[in-house]
Amino acid sequence: MDAGRPNWRLQLSGLSVAPPACAHPAPPLTLATETRFVRSPRGYSVHDHGVQMPLSEMKGESMCKALCSLAPILLLLSGCASSNPSGPSSCPDGTVEWDNGHCYQAVLAAGVSWDDAQAACVARGGHLVTITSEEENAFAYSLVSGNADFWYVDALNNGLGPWLGAYQPDGSAEPDGGWRWVTDEPFTYTHWEPGQPDEGGGGSQNRLRFIAIGAVMGDGWDDGESDNPAAHRRGYIFEHD
Repeated sequence: MDAGRPNWRLQLSGLSVAPPACAHPAPPLTLATETRFVRSPRGYSVHDHGVQMPLSEMKGESMCKALCSLAPILLLLSGCASSNPSGPSSCPDGTVEWDNGHCYQAVLAAGVSWDDAQAACVARGGHLVTITSEEENAFAYSLVSGNADFWYVDALNNGLGPWLGAYQPDGSAEPDGGWRWVTDEPFTYTHWEPGQPDEGGGGSQNRLRFIAIGAVMGDGWDDGESDNPAAHRRGYIFEHD
């Protein structure tokens, strides 16, 4: 079936009529009449007290009754539209919309630094992903968990993942002071990998990324250097509000 068109079979006989599938469906509508409006593979027709007539052959009173039968359909369709005021997704090409209405994309970019990744996101009208809940962290991780190209396994068998949108301003108390999101959202939810942040780079680990200690992939957080070895940098996660 064409996914973009509801397969209508509406019987108006005092029964509750369900609207077409939509993101925010309107409640069922109850109508009292003996007329049915049916869409079949061969076209539209109206069933009235056991008599079926193709819509294309109707005129006069019969056409009036058919149009009356159409009215509830239009009401139901408008219920879908009015309950979803945002309308169709306006996500940029290549992105995926999540529950919060924001759009996300995992971007492969070998050798990209955190600062350059953020600049690229801003140029597209967004920013590096900011993560404020366990659910959002799981969703962001799901964008890269199935692709080993986003991960670099270092000499300690740790999987270094893509850049995320938090940083630690210069002069912050080490190792965990001052962290903030690029959008200035509250940095309250965190998902640091055990032992992180550790400022293992001697004062320059001030950018956020995914990491997996002792594994190839994981959804934990790590503090890394924006200009760490290019081989360690595989990509980033873009977010568009």
